[in-house]
Order: sequence, then C-alpha cells, then structure tokens
Amino acid sequence: MKRNIASLFLIPLALFAFSLDEPREGDAIQLPTQPHKQIIDHKSFHKENFSNIENITYTNCTFDKCSFRNAKLKHVNFLSCTLKQCDFTNTWLVFCTFKRTKLPYTRFYLSRFDYVSFLYSKLSHTDFTNAFFNNIRFIKTDLSRAIWKDGKICKDGSMDICIKQPQSKKSLHLRF
Repeated sequence: MKRNIASLFLIPLALFAFSLDEPREGDAIQLPTQPHKQIIDHKSFHKENFSNIENITYTNCTFDKCSFRNAKLKHVNFLSCTLKQCDFTNTWLVFCTFKRTKLPYTRFYLSRFDYVSFLYSKLSHTDFTNAFFNNIRFIKTDLSRAIWKDGKICKDGSMDICIKQPQSKKSLHLRF
C-alpha cells in the first residue's frame, strides 16, 4: 500500500517536469524546433532597406548604400561580403560575425554590439561614433581610419582603439 501511494505522487511530478514547452535559463537542452540558418550566396543589394534579421548567413554578397537603421540583427553572419556605405545607425547586433568582409564608409552610429566578431575584415573609414560594445572581437582586422566613440581616428593600419573613459578626459588605448 505504501508503494502505491508513493507512486501516485511521483507520476504527476514526472509529468510536470517533462511537459515544459521551453527550457529554462541555464538548461543544456536544445530544442529541435530551433530555426535553421538561411544561407544567401552571391547576391547584390543596392539601396535596400533591411529591418530585423535573424539566423541568416550572407556569403559573397554585396550591399551598396543599404540601410539597416533601427534594426535588430541576431545570429547574422557576413562571410566574404562587401558592405559599402551602408547605414547601421541605432542597430542592435547580437551574436553576429563579419568574416573576410569589407565595410568601407559604413556607419554604426549609436549601434549596440553584443558578442560580435570582426575576423580578417577591412573596416576602412567605418564610423563607430557613440556605439556601445559588449564582448566585441577584432581579429586581424584592418581598422584604418575607423572613427570611434570619442571622435578620434585610429592611425592607418593601427589595431589601437581609442575610447574615452567615462567622466574623464583621458583616453584609453586598447590593443586587440
């Protein structure tokens, strides 16, 4: 009799534990319903307006004077792409990668970068004025003449990033 009473209490608990629709934060379970990444290859975009983009990989694509203003880019990869004179003003980039990508004269004014990587890319004359950086990586990336938060311009070929310290007139130089 004791065995039957105990099993009555365990069954509802077991059903409840496995009936969750979504994993809780910290769970190592991956749901099979996660969307697959869409791959867009060898496509050209000219003066297009992009809004929120998620789970896309662009390879060998060209973006000329495109606008990503006020958009959220999550899990977006740009591989061997060119983004010329594009506008990412007030854009939130989360878990994005720019690998072997050229971004000449592209604006990231007031943008937020969370876990973004620039790998083997060229950011010549790219504007990062008033951008917020949280876990950003620049690996073997050309930052020639890039414009940073405090309005300073990095020297040609420099990997130094000039960031003004909060409430201080001193500049902090970081080397990545």
